[in-house]
Amino acid sequence: MAKRRDLKLVKVEDPSLKSQDKQVYKLMTGKQYFEEEVKAKKSSKSSPSSKGEKILTMSGKIAAHDLKPKLQSIHKWLDKGHQIRVTVTSRGATKGDLESVYGTIEQEVKSNKGRVLQLREKFGDFKFTIVPSKVEKTSNQTLGESSERTHDSDHNVTH
Repeated sequence: MAKRRDLKLVKVEDPSLKSQDKQVYKLMTGKQYFEEEVKAKKSSKSSPSSKGEKILTMSGKIAAHDLKPKLQSIHKWLDKGHQIRVTVTSRGATKGDLESVYGTIEQEVKSNKGRVLQLREKFGDFKFTIVPSKVEKTSNQTLGESSERTHDSDHNVTH
């Protein structure tokens, strides 16, 4: 029946089903099957270190005042733990323009405790990935700095 209707026969594994001794199957279209597969992959891949991926595209000829909101978005996404895929397009821009935009983004990311990975040039466009720095390092650095301050203040008080 599934072959005649061009459907897929999928076994349903639901713990809420009452009849554990009988196997339950479901007829699904290719699209439904694909959507279920994507949902399963997303749920299994989700890890606390990376929440998701954001995509940011901008022109190499972007003005400084137009770049500012994009940098704010990058900062916000890094704080939330997202990875960001950035494409700086070369349409109407020189290589110097692209390098300038990349340099500005790289400085901003480093000041916000992020990392720029995999700068590559493809068809004249600059493509790279921005990832948040590891949470453990950041919290240890903060703890180390606060304990140094405490020791310094104690040191000043005792002398």
